[in-house]
Amino acid sequence: MKQKFPDEAYFKNELENIKNETELDQIGFNYSYTHFNRSNYGPWHYSSIQYLRQREKITLIGRVNFTDRRVNGSSTNSGLLYEFETYFKNYEKSYSYFNIGFGNESVFPKFKISYSYFQDLGKGWEGEMGYRYNEREVEKINSGVIGIGKYFGSNWINARTYVFSRRKQNNIHH
Repeated sequence: MKQKFPDEAYFKNELENIKNETELDQIGFNYSYTHFNRSNYGPWHYSSIQYLRQREKITLIGRVNFTDRRVNGSSTNSGLLYEFETYFKNYEKSYSYFNIGFGNESVFPKFKISYSYFQDLGKGWEGEMGYRYNEREVEKINSGVIGIGKYFGSNWINARTYVFSRRKQNNIHH
């Protein structure tokens, strides 16, 4: 199109819009302040910074999360969680989600991994099947997840259920 209509502004804009929909590099920052209506309790601060790289069939995200929980104005529990997350297209009507994270286990899990497979069911409906694993100092949790979602324009409503097994670390013999 560009060679055939080099001076056509409409086609230039459309080509640029298509490129922008499939290629995106973005830096994001999030901050959350949670106040409690109890004396001497809180506030909690949560922040994260992330880099997102989106291409036609894959999105890659690197994220660092920080939280600081306070009691009587002093920090009582804080930590970092490092995450890598990706969304990738499997087939024409399905995609997958994968996440892995390592953290300061006093606030965040010391290790977590997640995977979900999403299938387009037609008419804006989507099904999900997945697995979650969280490891903390005192326990390991394995979870299966099943979900259903519905798109309404650019909005998405999702219902999920988790089935999990929990294993206490002090019951494990090395």
